[in-house]
Amino acid sequence: MNKNILVIGACNIDIQGTCAYSFVACDSNIGSVSVDYGGVGRNIADNLNKLIPHIKMITILGNDEHSKSIKKDLEDKGIDISDSLICEGKMSTYLSILDENREMIAAISDMEILKHLNLDFLKTKISVIEKADIIVLDANLSIETLTYLSNIKKDNQVFVFDTVSTKKAKNVLPILDSIDILKTNTLEIKAITDIEDKELSSEFLINNGVKMLFLTMGANGVKYYSKENSGYLQNPSVEVVDVTGAGDIFTSALVYAYSKGYDIKEMTKIAQCASIIKIGQNGTVPNNFSEKIFKENFMKKLNTNQLKYIALFFMF
Repeated sequence: MNKNILVIGACNIDIQGTCAYSFVACDSNIGSVSVDYGGVGRNIADNLNKLIPHIKMITILGNDEHSKSIKKDLEDKGIDISDSLICEGKMSTYLSILDENREMIAAISDMEILKHLNLDFLKTKISVIEKADIIVLDANLSIETLTYLSNIKKDNQVFVFDTVSTKKAKNVLPILDSIDILKTNTLEIKAITDIEDKELSSEFLINNGVKMLFLTMGANGVKYYSKENSGYLQNPSVEVVDVTGAGDIFTSALVYAYSKGYDIKEMTKIAQCASIIKIGQNGTVPNNFSEKIFKENFMKKLNTNQLKYIALFFMF
């Protein structure tokens, strides 16, 4: 029986500009521009829904055309947003600039509407929150809101937290002892702990209550930590098409793997492979992604050393 999974976080419109050549500051750069649906919470819910149907999400939407479009997209995919709030204003927007290798140079996030995803609103959804087995939170939520959710967390509930960005990552600090699964990266973990050394940063988080920590390091692989276990997985060498959304799908796959009873090392393998699927495709959420693909081509080989070849298989 599938777990009852609730995602609480941001939806937004992603506008992405990709340079055709080396980026030149203070100048007009030739390239391409794309518009897509995004938001850490939305991306996680979308990916998860491909693996475990009927995901529920609580988010904030505006009343402009972008908001209506993203609402229809979520509903068409079977993601339950019936407890989300629609308010006056425009959809939150994330604007990113990528270099010719599709690595991010800079980004601007206009998330003013997310101020409505606050304590007062979530208090009206307490019955929905209490029914969830796994609650996925992103750092767009305020410290006040996160603290409230931590205080009402039931013993049998699992909290998953994605740190989102260096600016917002510190929001997790007051609730570390409520976090069962924390996904962060090398920049965000430093922002949380103010510690340069990754091992010492990770030790700090585990010692302060985080049950499982997953540290993504881009091309340098993934480290995972718990009180009982720690390890490192190197990334296979694969062609990178688009890194946007790789962290979000990693979190989605962690939730999926945890819900299926896999241990921390297997969770990391599954999440790493999901990210590899993503970077082989354009867009924030890959089309070639489903539980059927995982079961037929990955799960049965978890205990082999074939990750590199499995990853390459998913690329095509």
